[in-house]
Amino acid sequence: MNSSRNERRDANERQAPKWDTSVANAEALLADPLVSSGLEQIISARLGRRVRHLRGEPILKDQANPRRTRLYRRAYTKHWLKITGPLRNGSPIRIGDDRQLVVLSKSAVDLAVCPPLESILNANRDIAILAPYFWGCFEASGVRIAAWEWLEWDRVPFKNQSRESRTRIVEAIARLNAIDAHETVPALTKWVDIPLRWFERRFRGMNPTVRNEFEQLNQSTCEIMKHKEKLVRRLLATGETFLTHNDIGPGASNVLVTNRGEVMFCDWGSATLSVAGADLRALAVLREENNLLCHYIEKMAEHGIRLSSSDVRFNYQVLEGFRCLRNGWREENVLLIKNGLDLLRSHI
Repeated sequence: MNSSRNERRDANERQAPKWDTSVANAEALLADPLVSSGLEQIISARLGRRVRHLRGEPILKDQANPRRTRLYRRAYTKHWLKITGPLRNGSPIRIGDDRQLVVLSKSAVDLAVCPPLESILNANRDIAILAPYFWGCFEASGVRIAAWEWLEWDRVPFKNQSRESRTRIVEAIARLNAIDAHETVPALTKWVDIPLRWFERRFRGMNPTVRNEFEQLNQSTCEIMKHKEKLVRRLLATGETFLTHNDIGPGASNVLVTNRGEVMFCDWGSATLSVAGADLRALAVLREENNLLCHYIEKMAEHGIRLSSSDVRFNYQVLEGFRCLRNGWREENVLLIKNGLDLLRSHI
C-alpha cells in the first residue's frame, strides 16, 4: 500500500503543476477578500475578540530551489491583523502593546497539516514543547489555507549552531518525542517503504549520458537494498513508538530558535509515530554526536523512557541513510546518494 502511494506521488511530481506558486499567485491571494475575511474569522474564534485584517505581503521561499517550489505548489504570505476590544484572560499567544498580530499563512491545493496534533501543542504551550500557535485552516480561492503565529528567526544549519543551541534543540526533540499522541497521528516509520524497483525506474529513466555516470551508484544501491528487510526488522524490533516530527533537518528546516533561546518546531504535516531517535537525523552529519546523543537519552529518561544509545544511533543513521538514498536518486544528487549508501553500509 505504501509503495503504491509512493508511485502515485512520483507520477504526480512528473506532471505539470496545476497551481503555480509564483509571486503573482501569492499577490492574488492577498487581493482576495475571502482570504482576509477567513483569517479574521479563525483568529477571532480563537481569541474571543474581533480582529481586523490590516495588510499582507508575499513571502518568497525556496528561491534557490525552484524545482522544489514547483513540486509542492505552495504559496506563503505574511499578514498583520489588529485586535479590537479587550482580550479575555489567558490569551494563547504573546501580543505586543500595539495589539497587532502577525500571521504566517501557507496555501496549497493539497496542504498537509495535522490539526489534532497542532491543537495538542497549542494546549501545551506552558511546557517546554513549543510550536508556533496554530490558528486553523479554511478554504479560499480554490486552495486550502492554514495560519500560524509569525516568529522572527534566522535559518542556521545545525552544524553551524553553537554547542549550547544544539543541546537545546536535541533536548527539545526528546521532549516532543515524549508527548503522548497515540490517538492523534498514524504509526508510520518514514523513508523505509521504498521498493527496489523505484530506484531501478529512476536509473532507467535517466538521460543515457547521465545514466553512465550513475552506473556504479545503481549497482551499489541494488546491493544495499538486498539488506533492506533486515534493517527494517531491527528498526521495528522494540515495538515502542514515539511522536516524531519527521522533518527536522540538518539545514535547520522547521527548527526555530528564538531570540529568547526558545526552541520551536513548525510544519507538523509529516508527523507520525516512529522509532526512538527518528528526529535526530541531524546528528548523522556530525562527528561529535556522542555528547548530544547523551543529552537526548537523559531527557527521555526524565520522562520515564529508557533507551539504549546504540539502538537510538542505529535508528537515526539507518533512517537518514534511506532518506538520503531516496532523495539523492530523486534529485540525481551524487553526494546525497553516497551519504546514504555509507550510512546504510555501516550497519550491514
